[in-house]
Amino acid sequence: MKENKLSEELRNCLEGSCGDCSSYSVGAVVSCPKLLENAKEMIQGYEAISLLPDQLKEIDKLYAEKCSEVANLQKELKRYRDLEEKCIFENAVGIEVMLKKFGEFMSEMHELCEYKDLEEQGKLLKLLCAIGDTVWDNDFGKPCSYTVTGFSVGEIDDEEENDIEGLKMYYRNWNGSIRCSCAVSEIGKTVFLTKEETEAALKEMREKS
Repeated sequence: MKENKLSEELRNCLEGSCGDCSSYSVGAVVSCPKLLENAKEMIQGYEAISLLPDQLKEIDKLYAEKCSEVANLQKELKRYRDLEEKCIFENAVGIEVMLKKFGEFMSEMHELCEYKDLEEQGKLLKLLCAIGDTVWDNDFGKPCSYTVTGFSVGEIDDEEENDIEGLKMYYRNWNGSIRCSCAVSEIGKTVFLTKEETEAALKEMREKS
């Protein structure tokens, strides 16, 4: 026979339905005192904690609500922890990029300081053009373009001033059939950086002649 709640067993006693009582057996005296003893123990348990059944139900309800709140707080805490880990990772990446850029900046500053030291010592050469640039020369009364091929430092053999110290520039025409050189100091005088400068110098030369 299945076990019934104590309240149901007591109801069976009150209604005289002893056959439905779990303490009942055929040929045995009905053990109502046992049910009363169980009821007594349960009532004593309620009295020991000074709570009524309705109060216990309310406590059980509050407990369930608090458990739900704790579960929600745990989810929220996990979300904040995930966000914190993400922020830490992004900040670490940001700091790494910042340190890299700072390192590049310091390297550039160190290089600029070296150039400044060389300039103060007179060891820094400033070029008005670079290898591969186009320069212009007056050939037979007309502007002709040339490509800069290189530079050298040392004595320059000049028709007017022999063996002067300086920087020399080398240039050639489009197919390499004509190769020339001049002192860099001649740029703007006999060799020019633009066609317009060459034409202006040629015009001035013609006006003087």
